[in-house]
Amino acid sequence: MTTVPRPASANASVTAVGLLTVLVGAAYLLTGAYLVVAGTAVVKQLEDDPAGGLGFLLQFIAGFLAVVGVVFLLQGVPASWPASAC
Repeated sequence: MTTVPRPASANASVTAVGLLTVLVGAAYLLTGAYLVVAGTAVVKQLEDDPAGGLGFLLQFIAGFLAVVGVVFLLQGVPASWPASAC
């Protein structure tokens, strides 16, 4: 069995792709957390309907924003999880 030596640039590119993946995963985590917190804060704020009858619609939109935040969180967790921990 023979092995072909890999060039040093191959290691650097693999490291760069891995680092980029972790950074994108962290960005998804932060975006998702922000959307969840913002959405739930707006839902709490609109409970007494200061919008003059539009509170239900605005609460629905804020709740949807929180759900989208959860989706971003779920996408970011596997991408930012180190492969060595598996």
